[in-house]
Amino acid sequence: MYGYMKTLDRFLEMDFEAFVTGHAGRLANRDDVKLTRDYVHDVYETVKRAQSKFDDPTIYAEDRWTEMVKAKKMFSDVWENAAQEVLERWKSGPLLGVDLWVESHCRTMSLYVRFSD
Repeated sequence: MYGYMKTLDRFLEMDFEAFVTGHAGRLANRDDVKLTRDYVHDVYETVKRAQSKFDDPTIYAEDRWTEMVKAKKMFSDVWENAAQEVLERWKSGPLLGVDLWVESHCRTMSLYVRFSD
């Protein structure tokens, strides 16, 4: 994920007017790349902050089943909290589909933050 985030910055160092993406029905431009970069960095920072707030003993005290159930609860709480926070900031903005994909983006980012960051 870090490579992807840095790639957006590298694109913005280049001189370009059009950017071909795999998700839009039109050519993107420099502002679209900036918008995507800002969104990705916001998801990263939000997930990182949400994940750092979790107190493992509290989660374990709430749920005494198995380690996997506990881990799933922790990750689910991170995804939900981060997604709500990101959605509040981006739902009225120009980025289409945030409401549809924000939870998936936060889920993916939480795995990156947890295991690769």
